[in-house]
Amino acid sequence: MSNKQTLLFVNEDRRAFDWIGQLLPNFNIITAASPGEAVYHIGTSAPRFVLADSSMRGLTMLQEVAKTSSPSTTMIVFTKNNRDAKWAQDHGMLAIPKRSIPVALSETAETVQGEVPLSATFCN
Repeated sequence: MSNKQTLLFVNEDRRAFDWIGQLLPNFNIITAASPGEAVYHIGTSAPRFVLADSSMRGLTMLQEVAKTSSPSTTMIVFTKNNRDAKWAQDHGMLAIPKRSIPVALSETAETVQGEVPLSATFCN
């Protein structure tokens, strides 16, 4: 039995699925290519984290579904700018600047530990 936490990675660009497992090897990764597919996984798998891009359609809906069906799920979004980070914060989501992705990709599995993948914080 695995003690890994589950992370649902939602991205409309399926090419991103190739690197997410390498970036976060200490998590059970579930992937979804659309908000509708993500809603299904939230309802059936109750992931601990949902990671998505702030520009993806349907993020607010995903947050509401997660709050209702899986209250322990934390939404984390990649943001392009302070406005996106503020929007995420206002909707109860954690924000990670997109510019941190290359840095995170260069880290080893040993440095990606802890409960929250990457260094996710609320942005002001």
